[in-house]
Amino acid sequence: MSDPDRRATMDVLTVLTTPALFTNLNFFRLVVFRMAAFSLEHGNTDGSCLAYEWLGGHSRQVFRKYQAGLRFGELGLDLVENRGLGRLRARVYLAFAVACRLMVAASGQIDAGAKAAEPADSRPGPGELAEAQAPAW
Repeated sequence: MSDPDRRATMDVLTVLTTPALFTNLNFFRLVVFRMAAFSLEHGNTDGSCLAYEWLGGHSRQVFRKYQAGLRFGELGLDLVENRGLGRLRARVYLAFAVACRLMVAASGQIDAGAKAAEPADSRPGPGELAEAQAPAW
């Protein structure tokens, strides 16, 4: 996106995502859907990556479209990693982890190969977690 006014609009919408999330879920969804639609219509900015991540999470939660949600999440990651839109990299990675990857994994929609790659005993037991977090000094 090259138009400075449209980039500014996306920046304002991006800043609105966090307060909207903690204020009203419907307002948050409106902001995210508007950001994604604006990006699809006018081109991508750094805020588009975040919009696609949140849209991916809502595709699962609202529409029960698990694979579509994961694809939107992967689109946001691709824009950050390969297209140079990395200003919001940390927020995009966090949104992918929370909104896309965990929701899709919990739904059972992840392919069997990804589950088979994890060792069965890779999760720590109750005592192991406390030991792993104890300071070494």
